[in-house]
Amino acid sequence: MSLFVAVDNVEKVFPSTSGGEYLALKKINLEIKKGEFISLIGHSGCGKSTLLNMVAGFTHPRGSILEGPKNHRTWAGKNGGILKL
Repeated sequence: MSLFVAVDNVEKVFPSTSGGEYLALKKINLEIKKGEFISLIGHSGCGKSTLLNMVAGFTHPRGSILEGPKNHRTWAGKNGGILKL
């Protein structure tokens, strides 16, 4: 099976109310092959929706998310990017 989505060393940081940063996700790695069925499970607030929002392109990660098979969207930020292959 060919690789469909690859999440490589992804992190997500949100601003905290104290003026600093809150690290919500740290060094997340995931590979999903075309045709695979996966589920993300975990307790409330563990980052499931945050990761899905980054894969969908709604929010920007630190690190990279590679998606395929078509190359029709890119984003490059200071610390990472999203690329559809």
